[in-house]
Amino acid sequence: MPIMGYAWIYIGELHRKKFPVFLDFQAMKQRLGVLQIGSGEIMTFCPEDMLIILCIQLAKDGWEHSYKHPICLSKLCDLSELIQAHPDMNWKRVFKDTKKIGCWRMLLVSLSLIHVVFGTLIPKLPPRSLKYLGDLSDDIYNKLMYQASVNNVELLSMEKFHFKIRERWRDKLYPNYSNFRQRLIPNERDRALMSLPESLDVIYYAIRPIRLMIDYGQLALKIAKEKFFTWKRQC
Repeated sequence: MPIMGYAWIYIGELHRKKFPVFLDFQAMKQRLGVLQIGSGEIMTFCPEDMLIILCIQLAKDGWEHSYKHPICLSKLCDLSELIQAHPDMNWKRVFKDTKKIGCWRMLLVSLSLIHVVFGTLIPKLPPRSLKYLGDLSDDIYNKLMYQASVNNVELLSMEKFHFKIRERWRDKLYPNYSNFRQRLIPNERDRALMSLPESLDVIYYAIRPIRLMIDYGQLALKIAKEKFFTWKRQC
């Protein structure tokens, strides 16, 4: 597969509601390079940008890991080969960019893994960064190496993994915010409660919380009654 197409497949999977990563595509476009293949040329990402993309993709796979979406050893191989093929990698820029977009821990965990699995030489990491590596790198390593008996290994849940690997609070809490916003979108039940013309559709955003409170209130009352009568019968 051409490198440019390969990279775009990775990017296409980065923007997810529950695991969002926002890259500066305009800046990345300006840093595109030319790769000679046979008698032709293709455009590809610069090594630093490709490294960041691969680290994000690996972290996403660690978060999403399941029997249907296992972590692939090939992605670790890609990362290791990329670093070995570019000994002049601008690590200072990589560190700066990952911190800027909130992917610093994803980079640390990815580098730690390729060093453990393949013995790939990596740059010296700041001592303070080592505290982030334990649970996260062990979790991805276990998911990678013990996929056949994953139930025998204690793994981080998707929620806990996401919370640990994101360093900024806005990124940690984004899935909850996104879920909350989704729940506020009116549906057919809200529209059935009150018929309004299309020009007043915005009013349904005020009706929905009221309907939800009524629904949950009725549910809570039903549960309370069931527990009360059960307790009364036992007495």
